[in-house]
Amino acid sequence: MNQPSSKFQKYYYPLIGAALAAASLFHFSLPVFSIGTTAGTELVNSATATYDDQNNNAYDVTSNEVTVTVGKIAGITNVPIDFKKIPNTTDPDIQESTAILPGDEVSFDFEITNIGNDATDIFIPEIGEIAAQNLTINKIEYITVDNAGNETGQIERGTASSLFANGIVEDVPQNSSIIIRVTATVSSTAVEGDEIFIQLGDTGTNTADVSSTDYPGTQNQADLGSTGDLQAKDVRTETADGAIVQVTGDPVNGQREASAKEVRTVGSESLALARLEKINAGVAAGDPDALDDNVISYNLNLEVAGNNDPQVAAYPDFPFNAADLEGRAYTTAAPNFAKDATTPGTFDGGIDTSNLILISDAIPEFTDLELGSVVAPAGGVWIPVYTESPLTTPADNAAWTTTAPATQVAADAITRVGWIYDAEANGALAAGSNTTGFTFDVITSGITGNTATAVYNMGQVFGSTDDGDAGAGGLITYDESGDQNPANLNDDGTFGPDETATTSIDDDNDPGTADIDVFGYADPGTDEDNVDTNGDNTATGSEAGEVNKVEINPVAVVSDIFNGPDGNADAVGDIFGAAPADDNHDFQNLAADSPGAGTSGALTPVAGVDGHDNSTFDPGSVTFDNTVENPGDSTINSILLEPVSPIAELGAGGDPLNGDPTSVGDLPNLTTITIVYDDGVNPAQTAIYEYDGAGTYTIDAVNSDGTGTDGAIVIPSIPRNSSVPYTVSVDLPTGTQLSTNFVDGDPANDLVGAYPAVISAYINDVNPTTTGLTINDTYNVTVNQVYAGYLQLLKKARVLRDSGSGFVEVAGMGFDDPNGNKNPAPGDILEYQITYTNITEDGSSGTGNGLLQADDIVITEDGVPSATNDNNWANDNDILPNGDPAEDGDNLIDTLHPLSGANDTTTGSVITYFDENNMGNTDPGAFSAELIEIGVTDDIVKYQVSGIARLSPGDFGVFTFQRKITSPADIEDLEP
Repeated sequence: MNQPSSKFQKYYYPLIGAALAAASLFHFSLPVFSIGTTAGTELVNSATATYDDQNNNAYDVTSNEVTVTVGKIAGITNVPIDFKKIPNTTDPDIQESTAILPGDEVSFDFEITNIGNDATDIFIPEIGEIAAQNLTINKIEYITVDNAGNETGQIERGTASSLFANGIVEDVPQNSSIIIRVTATVSSTAVEGDEIFIQLGDTGTNTADVSSTDYPGTQNQADLGSTGDLQAKDVRTETADGAIVQVTGDPVNGQREASAKEVRTVGSESLALARLEKINAGVAAGDPDALDDNVISYNLNLEVAGNNDPQVAAYPDFPFNAADLEGRAYTTAAPNFAKDATTPGTFDGGIDTSNLILISDAIPEFTDLELGSVVAPAGGVWIPVYTESPLTTPADNAAWTTTAPATQVAADAITRVGWIYDAEANGALAAGSNTTGFTFDVITSGITGNTATAVYNMGQVFGSTDDGDAGAGGLITYDESGDQNPANLNDDGTFGPDETATTSIDDDNDPGTADIDVFGYADPGTDEDNVDTNGDNTATGSEAGEVNKVEINPVAVVSDIFNGPDGNADAVGDIFGAAPADDNHDFQNLAADSPGAGTSGALTPVAGVDGHDNSTFDPGSVTFDNTVENPGDSTINSILLEPVSPIAELGAGGDPLNGDPTSVGDLPNLTTITIVYDDGVNPAQTAIYEYDGAGTYTIDAVNSDGTGTDGAIVIPSIPRNSSVPYTVSVDLPTGTQLSTNFVDGDPANDLVGAYPAVISAYINDVNPTTTGLTINDTYNVTVNQVYAGYLQLLKKARVLRDSGSGFVEVAGMGFDDPNGNKNPAPGDILEYQITYTNITEDGSSGTGNGLLQADDIVITEDGVPSATNDNNWANDNDILPNGDPAEDGDNLIDTLHPLSGANDTTTGSVITYFDENNMGNTDPGAFSAELIEIGVTDDIVKYQVSGIARLSPGDFGVFTFQRKITSPADIEDLEP
């Protein structure tokens, strides 16, 4: 193998430099991409699957198609990696202050990496074009290093006859880095607390401040030279023309630029950054007919953020260094934290109150503390505490006790629960630590009526930065649960209006007067700003607190007549988002046959977005068996059966048709619904309805003897405690979209989903000759849903690139980025993800509904084109450099299988690998001895996943496989 050129050795990429050198990636003559996978090659991929329902009816499905293009791309990152204060003396006996002081000389190092797929030139601005604050820049240097990362020299920008004279470092290889050092002197007028910074580069996001870490908005941005960007300030790529360039010409994504900013503070201060997070773990219902005995469980955890915390790192120009969390002193009149509020410092068992961390949580309105439910983290260093002090008293000034209530009556009087931690005895909580295991339960009470009731509350934590005494220099820290901002900071890192880090705090001033009302729960205001409605600590702001919200929903109302799936007329469901589930939202799911099978028409694909489509076909008719039941003790007479629109007639909550807000129905125009009632004694009744797609049904035909009221089905009577069967057939029209489609083929939209035929059984004994159900009638509905396919195969792809310590996702080429933006380079890994989902209703909130299982699923990924797919990822699509299309390619398929690059998440599933001869093996290592040494094989061209016995409604699995874009290294490994 040839060795890398000496030119390569002057670059530094510490984690992968040695590996690149060993692989000899840079010694090929042009055009090197013709040897590997050619830039511009389109790699096409779709998956297929077969599956059965629980009645052994067979279906098939095809995923969306993912197409990516291999191309030359430019990429650049710019990250601060080192800051140093340069000593004023070389005398080892003189100890200098480590603080940054006026007049000090300092240096800032930036690592600039070529993350493109070819060599590039990198431009570095001169002194006058680099932004600085409270600094005078002395020089800019390009630091040369050896392959081991040792510094070997400095080349100052502008030095005559140097390669860096014009600010351009030439021919930086792919995945290699250079180091630029900016040396400067701190202004003599700078004072303690002032910021100093160097900003190297000028991307668009630098119009606002950025953090001192690798802020994504400043990295690998499009160079805006053509639109007026100040080019002299840029750190950018430029097209290289050196010997190691693999593809001539400009990159397909244009030139890229990156900027970085390193911020330091003169005389920086430390601050403990507490973050209290709270999750409601759900509601356990008691009596199903009442709302006043539900149990709500709350879990809390306390984080002490470090400097590398994502939220802290995102704050612009944050003037503090993260510190350990200490307690606060509760030894004076306010706050006193005493069992007896009139005696400062007096507390149970002689507990030292000079350095306590307190977590407090108010018992919310409409609830009482559940006896015995307060749990502290394991280890015994956190002690549960309780208070009956009114919520108008600040939590850190309440009369707390460690004595738990002995009866539920005593627990009802508790206004707050909490936990204390003695930081004097147990030590401060370290920055970067996370303490979990704080839990308590409350029981709903005082809720009357049958309307949804919201329960609000939030937790608080009180601590300090040093020794618990703000007056002695330790900064107070305070946080409320519900968001990701520590120390009660605003979203931009500024201090909120409540008690927080300052050098003087008036603890008599209630930190929660704007947040907690006299009823004991956080008041979110009429617009519910800052409410943590998801219960996952994602609220924003601090103006009204970050409030945890739990919805206590009304109980279901039982109907006088039941109408539901065969044998389960009293089924309870939650279709159309009903909450709680009731017997007017039960359902039964069945599937139409697959396109092209049985009576169905052929699939008609319609182009959608990014490989998706909104395919249509003509499904065959689907028949449901239903039951009407009289649960009472007397006979019900004259029951009518009719299809109804869930919105136009009942307000039952059905979605507009296929996401169209102008439509009030859920079935396509020209859908026919046939209802048949046959009691086996009287002549069978048949009624056929046609739907107009806008909320109106027209009856087309009735049975030959004309029975029925205005053509509708009439059940003369149902005796007490008995039931009768009937059938409903739903025939969807030509042009029906697959249920597994996204509306309009756009993955940003909802799924098309089921086609629901809503059938009403209603009592009409007062006016037996009149049809037209109203919401005032005694009725019960059931929903017969047709799925035009119900196993969705959703395919995505992303590009992974070697970072030196492993393959990582390329920015802008993730699973959810547009496929047209994904331009993998040779050596990159193209990772395909196929999510297979049973999209049908799961009935988890109800009972007795008719569900659809997906059984015996087999997924096939074939990389060779066939009559059913255009896949080509296992082909050799290359044309040799002579350009003769009649020639074969480079005799190696364009993507290779990494040996550990396939897995499936479903328990029991088996992946079978196939070679070009369609020979299957569950061991990928059974193929291709030539490339095993570098961890890939060129023989695997197809994958098949089997052994998926059942996928229940709403469940999903993920099959992932990787293909490495063939690179020069792979070719060389096969060379004799």
